Amino acid sequence: MLWDDQCSPGPALAGVMNFIGNNATAVIGPGCSTGCSPTNVLLGYFGLPQISFSCTASELSDKTVYPTFSRVVSPRLDLGKMYLRLFQQKGWNHCAILSSSQTAYNIPAREILSYLTKNGVTVDVFSTFDPGSVNTVPLVTKKPLLEPVLKKGVRIIFLMAYGGDVRDFLLAAKELDMIGPDWVYLEPFIDSSYWQGLSGWMGNDSRDEEAKAAYEGIIGETFSPPTSDLYKTWLQRVAAKQKEVFGNDISTENLDQYPLQGALLYDAAYLYAKALDLVLNSGLSPFNGTAIMEAQQKISFDGVSGTVKLDSSWDNQNDLSFFNFVNGELVRVADYRFITDEYLELNDIVYNGGSTDTPSDLSPLPLIEDSDIAKIILLVASCIGILLCIVIAILLVIFRSKPIMIASSWKMLELLLLGAVLAFLYIPVGFSGLSTPICIAKNFLLHIGFVVVFCSLFLKTWRINEIFNMK
Repeated sequence: MLWDDQCSPGPALAGVMNFIGNNATAVIGPGCSTGCSPTNVLLGYFGLPQISFSCTASELSDKTVYPTFSRVVSPRLDLGKMYLRLFQQKGWNHCAILSSSQTAYNIPAREILSYLTKNGVTVDVFSTFDPGSVNTVPLVTKKPLLEPVLKKGVRIIFLMAYGGDVRDFLLAAKELDMIGPDWVYLEPFIDSSYWQGLSGWMGNDSRDEEAKAAYEGIIGETFSPPTSDLYKTWLQRVAAKQKEVFGNDISTENLDQYPLQGALLYDAAYLYAKALDLVLNSGLSPFNGTAIMEAQQKISFDGVSGTVKLDSSWDNQNDLSFFNFVNGELVRVADYRFITDEYLELNDIVYNGGSTDTPSDLSPLPLIEDSDIAKIILLVASCIGILLCIVIAILLVIFRSKPIMIASSWKMLELLLLGAVLAFLYIPVGFSGLSTPICIAKNFLLHIGFVVVFCSLFLKTWRINEIFNMK
């Protein structure tokens, strides 16, 4: 039985319910994490195994939630580590991340944010958005999300979304003059067809050539293409079948041009067949999902897509490669080995416009808007406030033996000034960038500063009250 999940939870669930109703013993797929997540909750309830060939969301490794889920691909847990190596190679220290709110993209986006910031890369802009739909076709919806990036002067931009939204971003970037050799767009889970309107929700809007030109130079990662004889033979057989059934002539000379999903799908089906064989030979029922899951962990084989051996989370491990979209094709520019943390450069990256010179991560002259002027004024005012507090604190120490200082309880005044400094620090810390520690620190600074100032004033007032009310 076959079913098109359309990379959407609704059709995916409809397909799985159809399979269950027809007494299916397992499900191979769906193709997208947005479909795998809800369908395995249902399949897990019935104890039916599900083997995915391309769902990479990291939360699917949690067997308490997805008990019968396995996959022949690796989860996207270490993308931050991979992209950090790229940043180090190119000397980039700043970036922006624009992510769809869908979990398949939002969770990896936050993992990239966390890893990069922990390793010294400043994420100047991090935004999430609801994915597009046919209802938003007449509008270029992504301009408001790109404008803060433009104002910050950031030139390295992650676009973490499905095809229609990536295309929408690039068309909006073109209208904002954010396309060219000085701009770098990174698209995790890169796909060479995303510039086509029919590949996403935008449909045929007659802007494909414009989108294709904007897509030139984009960089992203996907699975490293196999080079084994088994893969070449399999690909030749697929090409022959394509010609026989559909009349399509497909060249098998450039292995990098073929999406690996077909080979992964083949290996997913083969893994299930081997697991089912073990279960049947043990005299168990093919509907015994627990036995099928346990059998999968005993299996290891050299598949069409590479080695298949599931770990304790029922995940496989695949190496990834960086690809660069050049002249309408994906060109493999580097390989990344997760186990050894190696970045292996293969070809020069060609940026939009044909340049191979590595662009800067920041604009030399970022735009100064009214909001930026307000920030500058606040920063200057807070710095002046901090400086005055320090000067007054020093003077209090110097003149602490004076009667008026003793009467004023100079130590309490020093404590009050400390609270004021902490409160003033809220502004420069808040403007220094986006990271989890900064978000936590700025709120603590403001509230602790307020408490220290308030308590100092309260204690001084209480002391005066006690003095005047002494009998």
